[in-house]
Amino acid sequence: MSDNEKKAAKRPFVSEAVIIACSPLIAYFLTFIYEAGFAGVYKIPLSLVELNLTTVFTMAVAVATILFFVLMFFNPVYIFAVGPFRGKEYINTRIAALVPILILFLANLLLFGALWKKWIFSLIFLIVMTSVVFFLPLITQRSKESYLEKIKADAESYEPEDLYGLLAKHLGRSYFYYLFCFFMFFLIVYSAGQAKAMKEKEFLVLASSPDTVVLRIYGDNIICSPFNRGTKEVQRSFIIHKVGETPPLELRLEKIGPLVLKK
Repeated sequence: MSDNEKKAAKRPFVSEAVIIACSPLIAYFLTFIYEAGFAGVYKIPLSLVELNLTTVFTMAVAVATILFFVLMFFNPVYIFAVGPFRGKEYINTRIAALVPILILFLANLLLFGALWKKWIFSLIFLIVMTSVVFFLPLITQRSKESYLEKIKADAESYEPEDLYGLLAKHLGRSYFYYLFCFFMFFLIVYSAGQAKAMKEKEFLVLASSPDTVVLRIYGDNIICSPFNRGTKEVQRSFIIHKVGETPPLELRLEKIGPLVLKK
């Protein structure tokens, strides 16, 4: 590790003041990502998505709670994993690099369950990255005897000649690691929105004919769509009612899901 990277590693990624100042923006952005995932399942135009303070606050509390329990679970797991390699940074950094990908896979597995097509890509990504990080040195460093020597030699021989390497040299690789973690977290939030839409069973239904379901309420807009009770298919068309319109809408909460978009 170069002197510039060591200095960058010692500096905090961002100050506490910046984190506090950006918290409302981050909460708003995460809420929009979640709603984008939900809307994408039923092809609701993103131009109709409207967030309010209650939704953003609920998302902020949910994210903070989830992060707390995730850190409580993965911290001892990480300590156990890197324990045998304490002091061997070339191993610890590789384990740390795989943690966000592992969390992405486990989150998708928990969110979608039997819907394997939604988490198989993250599993393949995890397998590929694990192979590159831990098994590729067996091929590229065949002159070394022990496995740890191969890993260390591979880390020391890394001389990037691309834009990533240039920025990492001057900013430190920790910046890119945190950005990578943020990106993985955004993917998880988007997947959570998708899973909510795909596994939701209870919906508000208009007491009228034909059968019409309330997919989402954004601000004063009630986004509705015709659906088939037999096939549980939602039409690719929308009816937008307004909150407080006259005559008032009669809505019933019914267990009609999970619903799927009609092909």
